[in-house]
Amino acid sequence: MLCLIALIVCTGLAIGSARYRPLAREALACVFRRVTLRKCTTGFDRRVNAALTGRVMRTHPHAARFLHRHLEGMAWVFVFVLVGSTSYLTYGLTNYFHYGSCYGPVRRGFCIFDPTGRRSQYSGILTDYHGPPIIPGSDGAPAVGAPDAPVTVIEFGSYTCPYTRRSAAVVSELLTHHAAVRFVYRQFPLDAVETASATCAEDSTGPHAGATRAAMAAACAQAEGRFWEYHRLLLSRPEALETCGGLLQLAGEAGIDQDRFTRCLAEPATLEQVRRDFEDGVRAGMYGTPTFYVNGVTLVAPSAEELDAAVQHAAGESGAR
Repeated sequence: MLCLIALIVCTGLAIGSARYRPLAREALACVFRRVTLRKCTTGFDRRVNAALTGRVMRTHPHAARFLHRHLEGMAWVFVFVLVGSTSYLTYGLTNYFHYGSCYGPVRRGFCIFDPTGRRSQYSGILTDYHGPPIIPGSDGAPAVGAPDAPVTVIEFGSYTCPYTRRSAAVVSELLTHHAAVRFVYRQFPLDAVETASATCAEDSTGPHAGATRAAMAAACAQAEGRFWEYHRLLLSRPEALETCGGLLQLAGEAGIDQDRFTRCLAEPATLEQVRRDFEDGVRAGMYGTPTFYVNGVTLVAPSAEELDAAVQHAAGESGAR
């Protein structure tokens, strides 16, 4: 593998100086023979070894003898490190361009391509969907704004997601400055519609525990005509999501009949309503919350400026002012 290292070095030098191009060609021929499991008959690898150890011999003879004996093995180690580093770099770049994070949609950590973490301000989830993305519609979800508004903004969020909670201020600012916008909220619980803990029969456990149950509670509030009041309470009081008692208390504060609310939470139809939202998000290619669709254009965890710019662009395309 000494020839491969020489090829890399000589190729770089040959870009700036023609004198290294014959060496680069010789190194390439040597690498080709080694890759095809043949010996390097030109002696190029031995000359490189001799040149390197000869320079070291002048000042450090013991190190030169060690280098002469082990240079080929050290070259192999370097190649393995180079291949591993390149693979890891490729993996990180692919994830960064797809998810905004070096580690994929779920894991978080320092990303050299995004040192501030701005592009990964979302809560991620892994799904098994690999088909083409299908842009979701409103599908009877709670909405504010005229049904025929030229711009429709659909948000998929999870009440257990801190970034969904932060986006509430972004949405409020958007609706304040844009009258010709219809805003729709749909559920994407990050526990992936965990059936076992969706009702009050048992406590939720694990990451984003209680997300499905909170989404069901919001659906029950919608059935009572109190969705937005309850929605704001869920976003501002995340500690209430941990128990059914907390959800019930919020229902009382939102002016919802607690008996009907409790029965609604136990209804299979309520769970299915949440599941439809979640599956629509999965088919749209979603991997985290909050995700917005502005007239079909996808934005994952946008800033207020990014969302505003997307709305203005959509309004311009539709001819709205």
